[in-house]
Amino acid sequence: MPWAFVDTNGYSGFVSEINLRSIVLRKPDNNYVVIPNSKIVDSPFTNYSLTKRSRIKVNCGVGYESDLQKVEDLVRKTIATEFPQLDNEGVEFFFTEFGDSSINFVVRFWIDMQKNKHKLEAQHNAIKRIRQRFDMEGIKIPFPIRTLDFGKNVLKVENEKKQTESILVYSDMRFFLSLTNLFSPLNFSCKLLIAFTLQNQNTRRRNLCFFFFKNNIEEKFPLGWLHFGPYN
Repeated sequence: MPWAFVDTNGYSGFVSEINLRSIVLRKPDNNYVVIPNSKIVDSPFTNYSLTKRSRIKVNCGVGYESDLQKVEDLVRKTIATEFPQLDNEGVEFFFTEFGDSSINFVVRFWIDMQKNKHKLEAQHNAIKRIRQRFDMEGIKIPFPIRTLDFGKNVLKVENEKKQTESILVYSDMRFFLSLTNLFSPLNFSCKLLIAFTLQNQNTRRRNLCFFFFKNNIEEKFPLGWLHFGPYN
């Protein structure tokens, strides 16, 4: 059949030439492929041009919270409106599986089809219409969900580390309060400017530095810093 659209040996296209040795197909991208007749004879092929009507399918999924009967009725009505079915045809709807994040279904329906482009156009329009109706009715098509587990042992180590740091800060504050009491008889207005801890991970030794200054008596106790450490 001249200009028939066929699918064989992994190739699809219009038949442009038939000779004693091969068949030449013009693919949808306008490139030509030559298939030996022996391949055609030994392998099955599909001729889309022999029938005017074909049945196609569209797969989708909805959230677990969805009303499944409402989903089925809505999809059936949407497809039947967009793609009129003949007397001996109809829209078929089936839920297929409990997916990781959705309940999946397939809808099958008939269209006018004599080449693969007609199938792609119908699936394209069906997906758009289904999505539009789902949005109008508040039905969600969920995204895939992944849960990351970092392990309980790591979290336990982090908690222990935070508790240790809290104890060190508490000890440093008690040491600072004792210094404040030491200078209180001299009526110094001691203010803590910077307190920081340099901790060596190998020896666990710390150097604690405090900076003090007093108000209006800088000639007796000029701005400077006191260094205490290292200590364990």
